[in-house]
Amino acid sequence: MQQVRSQRTSWLIATPPALLTLAIVLPGIGARPIWNDERATWFASTLSWTDLLRLLNHRDVVIGPYYVFMHVWIGLVGDSQTAIRFPSAVAMAAAAALLALTGRKLFDPITGLAAG
Repeated sequence: MQQVRSQRTSWLIATPPALLTLAIVLPGIGARPIWNDERATWFASTLSWTDLLRLLNHRDVVIGPYYVFMHVWIGLVGDSQTAIRFPSAVAMAAAAALLALTGRKLFDPITGLAAG
């Protein structure tokens, strides 16, 4: 019973910050021109697998997993500005939710909600 209540409280604390983040980030997500780092992501992620692995052998190894994910993502949904930015928007919403849960665990539910 206590665990069910804790899970319910977790959802109630994590969901509002995540939804608020999405509500702020998603409108106009494809409206602004692409930035240099987004252009670099697009370039690396649209290379062939062979060329991408060659690139990762010489530079950008730290963000290699991200480029691999984006390569698959772009293959599935395309390379529009919105498609390229959407995974980052979801990651920001997840970060807000996790921050809320961390604040709840370290302090109390209200602090967690405010932090998120």
